[in-house]
Amino acid sequence: MSDHEHHGHPSMPSERPPGKVGAEVPGGHLHDRHAPPTGGHMEQHAAAHKTGTLTRGRQGVVDLATADGLDPEQALTFAAAVESPSEHTLARAIVAEAERRGVRPPPVHDFQALPGRGARARLDGRELYVGGPALLAERNLNLPPDLERAGRRWGELGIDEYFAEVLPEHKVDKVVELQRRGVRVAMVGDGVNDAPALAQADVGIAIGAGTDVARAAAGIVLVRDAPRDVPRVVRLSRASYRKMSQNLLWAAGYNVVAIPLAAGVLAPFGIVLAPWFSGLLMSLSTVIVALNAQLLRRVDLSA
Repeated sequence: MSDHEHHGHPSMPSERPPGKVGAEVPGGHLHDRHAPPTGGHMEQHAAAHKTGTLTRGRQGVVDLATADGLDPEQALTFAAAVESPSEHTLARAIVAEAERRGVRPPPVHDFQALPGRGARARLDGRELYVGGPALLAERNLNLPPDLERAGRRWGELGIDEYFAEVLPEHKVDKVVELQRRGVRVAMVGDGVNDAPALAQADVGIAIGAGTDVARAAAGIVLVRDAPRDVPRVVRLSRASYRKMSQNLLWAAGYNVVAIPLAAGVLAPFGIVLAPWFSGLLMSLSTVIVALNAQLLRRVDLSA
């Protein structure tokens, strides 16, 4: 079982073509609250709240895998039969998948919910159990290697490190823990409980469909409800920083030459610039900087 993944498809309509990204900067500016200057060579981490940010926040069946030659559809029939009397969200997801596949689970007897572990029931004289790791441990069973590999494959999101069973109020502590390792942390979230972590992180990024509190606490708000826009924002930020550096160097170098010329430094040599030409010379720097900044529109953010 797993939450359904976004796979990068936004749930909000957008007319942006592939490779483009929309982001809002609340207050019209973004400041790096804790990190050293961008030119530093610190390791960088991106942290994200899973449910509702990387996943849709609702339970569903991703795929079926069985062991010992059991037919997958038969396994689903057994699981749906045991879970039919239950109101648990995971149980409802299994039953819904059975209905979607046209599987009609038979009625069971002696159903018993096992809090925190799963459920059990009797079917045709057999005792069936449905549950997760806690149930396996309770019954001294090991997960077959084939099923373990399948579970890891379904759960892959390309994440290097994760923190499980973190209470909402402890998310900010995990951000601090990462920062104490000497790394910059970008926090991605969407809910009220994410706000303290978004504020603590070096850069807070809120998902477009997130709560107002999360959006207010973040330094960047994604226009779309698409977590895959986060690396595009990083690429856009780096490209913008390069343009800022280029324009600063150009403006400084240009003005070192142009200001003395406009002020008449060559007058002793008989070269005097007309006032209109001096004004044009000074305006040219602004025009070139603006044109260079427009080249940001050509940056490929899909790389």
